[in-house]
Amino acid sequence: MSTPARVRCPKRNYPNHAEADRCASCGLPLWQTCPTCGRRRPWHVEQCPYCRQREAREDDLFLRLFQEPTPKRLRDRYVIQRELSRGRARAVYLASDEARGGALVAIKAFSDQSLLTAEERRLAVETFQQTVARWAALDHPALPRILEAFSRGRQHYLVMEHVSGRSLEEILDDASLVLREETAVNWIVQLCDLLAYLHSQEPPLLFANLKPSHLLVEASGRLRAVGWNLDSLFLPWEGRDPRTLGTPGYAAPEQQGGTATPASDVYAAGRILYALLTRQHLAPGQRLRPLRQVNPSISPQTEEAVARACRADVRSRTPSAAAFRRALLEGRQAPVAESPAPLEELVPYRFSPTQSARDLADLVRLCQGDWERGRRQFFAGEISRWLQAQAEQLRRSLQMAQAERLALLADSADRARRETSALSPMEQDVAFARWLASTGYVVGKPVLQASTQYLRLGTVPVDRKLKASFHIHNAGNAYLFGRVTSEVPWLRPVDAEFGCAPDQSVKVSLLVLGDRLPPQGERNPQALRVESNAGRLWIGAQAAPPEGQLVVTPQELDFGTLDASQKEATAVIRLANSGGQPVQGQVRATLPWLQVEPSRFLCLPGQTTEVRVRLDVARASPGARVQPGAILLDSDAGQASVAIRWTLEQPQLAVSPPALHFGSLPRGRDGELAVQVRNVGTGRLVGKVVCHVAGLEASPGTFACQGGEAVEVRVRLATEGLPLGRTDVPDALEVISNGGRKGLPLRVEVQGALLAVELPWLSFGVATPGDAPELALPVANRGALPLEGRAQPLVEWLQVEPEAFTVPPGATLSLRVLAQTAGFDQGAILSEPQALRLETSGGHVTLGAGLTLLVPELHVSPAAVDFGPVLRTEVAERKVTIANRGTGVLEWQASTQETWLEVAPQAGTLGPGREEEVTVRAYPLGLPAEATSARGTVQIGSNGGQVFLEAAMSVASPLLFLGMTDLDLGTSDNYAPLEETLRLFNRGTGTLRGQAVSQVPWLSVEPVEFICETGMNVPLRLAVDPVGLPPEVEHTGTLLLRTTGGEEEVTVRFRVRARPILTVEPATLDLQPDPETGGLAGEVLVRNEGFGVLDVHVQCDTPWLQVPRSSYRVRRGRPVHVRLELSQDAPPEGETLLALSADGQQEEVRIRWRAP
Repeated sequence: MSTPARVRCPKRNYPNHAEADRCASCGLPLWQTCPTCGRRRPWHVEQCPYCRQREAREDDLFLRLFQEPTPKRLRDRYVIQRELSRGRARAVYLASDEARGGALVAIKAFSDQSLLTAEERRLAVETFQQTVARWAALDHPALPRILEAFSRGRQHYLVMEHVSGRSLEEILDDASLVLREETAVNWIVQLCDLLAYLHSQEPPLLFANLKPSHLLVEASGRLRAVGWNLDSLFLPWEGRDPRTLGTPGYAAPEQQGGTATPASDVYAAGRILYALLTRQHLAPGQRLRPLRQVNPSISPQTEEAVARACRADVRSRTPSAAAFRRALLEGRQAPVAESPAPLEELVPYRFSPTQSARDLADLVRLCQGDWERGRRQFFAGEISRWLQAQAEQLRRSLQMAQAERLALLADSADRARRETSALSPMEQDVAFARWLASTGYVVGKPVLQASTQYLRLGTVPVDRKLKASFHIHNAGNAYLFGRVTSEVPWLRPVDAEFGCAPDQSVKVSLLVLGDRLPPQGERNPQALRVESNAGRLWIGAQAAPPEGQLVVTPQELDFGTLDASQKEATAVIRLANSGGQPVQGQVRATLPWLQVEPSRFLCLPGQTTEVRVRLDVARASPGARVQPGAILLDSDAGQASVAIRWTLEQPQLAVSPPALHFGSLPRGRDGELAVQVRNVGTGRLVGKVVCHVAGLEASPGTFACQGGEAVEVRVRLATEGLPLGRTDVPDALEVISNGGRKGLPLRVEVQGALLAVELPWLSFGVATPGDAPELALPVANRGALPLEGRAQPLVEWLQVEPEAFTVPPGATLSLRVLAQTAGFDQGAILSEPQALRLETSGGHVTLGAGLTLLVPELHVSPAAVDFGPVLRTEVAERKVTIANRGTGVLEWQASTQETWLEVAPQAGTLGPGREEEVTVRAYPLGLPAEATSARGTVQIGSNGGQVFLEAAMSVASPLLFLGMTDLDLGTSDNYAPLEETLRLFNRGTGTLRGQAVSQVPWLSVEPVEFICETGMNVPLRLAVDPVGLPPEVEHTGTLLLRTTGGEEEVTVRFRVRARPILTVEPATLDLQPDPETGGLAGEVLVRNEGFGVLDVHVQCDTPWLQVPRSSYRVRRGRPVHVRLELSQDAPPEGETLLALSADGQQEEVRIRWRAP
């Protein structure tokens, strides 16, 4: 189902629902009301479609003060019948011409009252007379005939043939008219014929102000143009000529700059056709959606033609009215008749024997005038069936938007009829009124009034439902309908919807629900919301419940037996309301160690509220106690007090001994003590024992005892983790209970040995393989007992003497540590963070060790040198890298016994990790003449090893080979450049180098120098520039190739052929009026774009086309003009082909003509 039509906002172009009164985006009104007949119309429609009245602007009203009254008679022959229309500077009258037997004429009267200076008035009148004279000289069926023009005072009159018909603007606004695509296209085709005629004038005549109101359609379907924008001559203007500005919405973009061309009229014609096919007025600056998106039934050809005609860029727009006409007519599946196409009207609705409705607006007006008849026909389905028939007729005419709107209204009418057929007459009236309002054509306004603005309902019991009512009155002149909605839960409308005719009233019944009334009652100025088609109305309401009564339980609050370990105790007081009104008040405690929550309360009728009371145990008095009046309650239902009762027991903690003294203990032996925990108070003592020192443990960790009882706790101390010497820790053991807290200090002295090593890293320095460096490692005992230990090497190259040792208290012992390097045959940098571990009774330690071994290592790359093919006269080089991969200094020497090899440099020194490049050269001249290859050795010796480097070389012998030595490049037509590729090959060994040298100026080669490896080929691009060479002879030249593999000559030959080329323009020739002969004539331009001479033969099969000669001789650079004339006996319109041939070439020109 398609979406309903949208109404666009005039300010923001926002698409609103078709039934919306105001824009949903900015709130601007979307409709205007006619001050004459009171009917609504869209904001963009200037003239009322019902009474044809236009809105008067302020400047129009000002100008009317100076306008002359409507004359009764002019020039003693024209009798004014009535005024047809009026503008700011002109009025149009219908008159009868007594000199022509009472024939009807149209008289346009122009006033120059708005022109302030005499010069402005003189120029306006002069331009007016010139313009009228030029238009009067025209003769076209679409132009009304101008009878005469004259002036009388400051009024200037134009008398013209009266045209009876409807303007396109009226057709757009009249929904009762059926407008098919073929009909609209036919009208614009007629307009294109008129525009083509006007644009063919010299100079071209332009409308420059085409719009729907300037085009009339007669009953026969013939289109007539009646608006020539003459009134703009009599209005003041500055800068740009207003005659070229056009009408916003239809004027081309270039007209905003004051420029109008024939393409501007084509643009306006395309926009007018778009408006007709979419049945909408075009707003200024409105961008056009593709036609088939708005109306999918439009043919693709029409969519494309309109889109091209409405392009903003003049260069891509349809160039002429004739081209627009062809685009609309040619190639259509459904042909468009070129004869005038009359309008079709929708079948009217027969409302009564004497009344009929042409369209939906008329039908709504008749229903409002005879409500009972309209409602009866609506619920009988007659209206919906007529709307469906209207929609079907519009679909056949491809007016899909209007058809969909009527179909939607018909569906909504059927739906309302089905849903309300079994309801009351009033509910049916409401449904009928809603449907009428949805059409947007309702005339008049209802006025909403209520019998009261406030309902005072008094006292409402909680368990009761009361009845109430008020009246709604319609003081307007249209049907009033709406809905009553309650904004409070205790008030409910019995019948929510209402409706009443003008000057009638309706009763609205209500239910007052006591069980939903707030406890304190309610006074609400907006209790009921009345929404209607005449606006909104609020009605207030007030109601109150009966008074309330407070009940408090218990009267004495018992907290029971309390333990001193508790932080607080809680009890609850319950407040109940046995009355009908809410009870509110406050609660207050009279003792500082009591708290109540909440301190204020609200208790609704029949409900219970709890108040929590908290007792601070730490501040309460011990023993069994009773406190009257401890809690006071004060409310609007009276006062009350509550007593409290409690019993509190208080234990007390005592600990012995007061400190933990363990004395002297050797490291590794545990100490143990007994601690007595006693309850010297009343009640039950509970608590726990917490140790704050590592290695200190208490058992049991928790305890409990009654008054006068004690518990023993065993405390154990492990000395393994304690430092040597005396240790004092305050509060090392803490006893925490509900009877207090005690902290016990700790004192102990731990004895034992203590290892001290002041050399954490063993650095042996630099050594060579075979050396045995050693170090002395001092080990000290800083403790009070002998230190016993053992040294354990963690790497293979370390040795310690002695491995087991004993150090007395306060003494130092030196251990001998040796590095064994005999097992290393290469250089290395040894660094071990864990090389030696000392395990002792006084602690453990791990030491690191480091040693650097200096050994150089020779490395040569590459392992062999291959020079490949080398020319006997050249020297080849290769790079060899000598590197020291060891840790010592490398000294090296290089030598060879071969006469064709050379090394440089021959000796050097390299530090660790360094490298150096050596150049090895090969000299083929050092070999015997008959030798073709050689092998040799380069010896590299050093203190880090020796390497023999193998070297090989072959004597190069490249050989040039060509696949062809004679190249025929063919023929150059009209000195066109020629190209060819020549490939040369190296069939020998070694690199082939050479040059290509052209022996003639017209031959060029790329590249000039080239290199070709063994077994490869190289392409040479040969290019010939034949310009300046004689034609029809063979040209020969030589290309010389000089290479290291021999020389070759290549012969290059080609021919030049010069031939003529025939060109003719234009491809299509429209014959134009010739001022000299008075007939139609034109010219065809014949050129020779080649060389030589062309003998051109001209032939035409049409006897009416006259050609001066049948053959012409055409040379290069000298075009020939062939003049064509149309004979007097030729038909008024036609086309033919003109054939031109020469030397096997043939061209055709399409010749078209149309008599003016």
